[in-house]
Amino acid sequence: MKNRGRKLILKTSDYSWSRRDVFLKGAGMLCALALPEFIIQKAFSQATGTYDYYISPTGSDSNPGTQSSPWAITSLVDSSPNNSKIAGKRVGLLSGTYALASMQSGSTPNDYQHPILHLPAGTSSNPTTVASVTPRAAVLDWTGNSSANSVIGQNQGQEGNWIIDGLTIKGQTSANSCKMVGYYPAGGAGPVTIQNCDMGSQSVGPAASGSNDGAIFCQGQVNLTINNNHFHDIHKPAQIDHVHAFIEYSGTGTKFTNNTVTNCDTGIDGKVNDNGALVAYNYFYKTGTGGSFCAPIQGYDGDQNSTNTPNSFHHNIFDSCGPIHKCDVNAVTAQKFSWYSNTVYDTRSGSIELWDLRASIGGALTFHDNITVTTAATGGGSYGRMAVTSGDVALCDYNCWSYSNSSGGWGISGSLLATLVSWLTSGFDRHGIEVNPKFVSSITPGAGPNQFKLGTGSPCIGTGTGGINMGAWDGTVTQIGCSFLSGTAVPTPASPSLVVS
Repeated sequence: MKNRGRKLILKTSDYSWSRRDVFLKGAGMLCALALPEFIIQKAFSQATGTYDYYISPTGSDSNPGTQSSPWAITSLVDSSPNNSKIAGKRVGLLSGTYALASMQSGSTPNDYQHPILHLPAGTSSNPTTVASVTPRAAVLDWTGNSSANSVIGQNQGQEGNWIIDGLTIKGQTSANSCKMVGYYPAGGAGPVTIQNCDMGSQSVGPAASGSNDGAIFCQGQVNLTINNNHFHDIHKPAQIDHVHAFIEYSGTGTKFTNNTVTNCDTGIDGKVNDNGALVAYNYFYKTGTGGSFCAPIQGYDGDQNSTNTPNSFHHNIFDSCGPIHKCDVNAVTAQKFSWYSNTVYDTRSGSIELWDLRASIGGALTFHDNITVTTAATGGGSYGRMAVTSGDVALCDYNCWSYSNSSGGWGISGSLLATLVSWLTSGFDRHGIEVNPKFVSSITPGAGPNQFKLGTGSPCIGTGTGGINMGAWDGTVTQIGCSFLSGTAVPTPASPSLVVS
């Protein structure tokens, strides 16, 4: 077990309702048991227009901060006289690489809760915004930085209301605590959005053993939105289960949507007391394949402080990843959770785990309309399909299972059921099917989410709950993964590199 400006205003038109949503919201049993999140959220668009201040790689803090006479990146350090000026303003970073190797927080060096680049609190109507004027052309490169400070975010105890938009953040470090974006708010902090960014090419050295590291690290936040980002090549060779694309502690109402996560040691981690999280419309590729606790999704298993507000995972695609979910602080999940309309394409062989959804509280799990495919011979000591705890499943039905020469089975409270018939007669998946789902094309691992749409004649079309389609591409969803990579092959994974202090 591990040690552990311009405001975006969401209007009614920003949400759409599918026939699946209408059916499920009208189905008493599913409403009572599943309690899923049914809102399909559109991707935010890149911030555009004019900015109040500009920053460039060749600017100066003594400049007025105009586009023709911009500031330097050091204006975002909390000790800069310019830093307080940006509260509630829109700051545009001009194209180029901003080398952060020698920089650290001005007020609190070497403290991970005080980022190098600090965003003072805005207001709900005027959040502080830092954006790349040209999407992802402003590169924050912290290669060689040994400080424990996060790269960008907000100081501990500040009041939120900020946006990061379209930045590229990368770098390798041997620091003892490594976070790209950090957020540690006070109790009444306003909402925060991190969108349209590219974060990766991160290798954390051996000095970081024991800490939790990765691209985004948050604790105590409310209504955080992480939307339409690409997380990739995030590694920690000394401790691969302690580095993440995103990790949260004591978060409420987090929305992790329309992101692409590729070639990371682990994907996202809800460490402790995370409630009401929505993880939806994401594409995970080659993530969580390494160690015993590695997975695309870790945690979200609750603890003694949990309010037990369900966490929801739907319309995600897991391509060539490790086991879909691993518990973190608990041996089994102690919190209500729902998994529906996900697609899994697993290329591993041998004794593998796919779905470990065991729970310790009654009626914890709802699991429906998922597609699970394995491509190689599996079996052995581990269950090959799914593990649940008898009595703690509120709903498990309408799932598609497709296995290549599998001797594994479905596990229920220590028993292993080898056939779909025995699984059905045990009271699970009464409308489940064991058949090739027939995707729209042959699958090339890593070639993007679009190839997992259902092809003509797929047995998963119209055979889900209430006649809907099974899987992530259910016929109503319009985007899975980030928009600037969607449908195209993801970049070739970089070779992990070890940085020694």
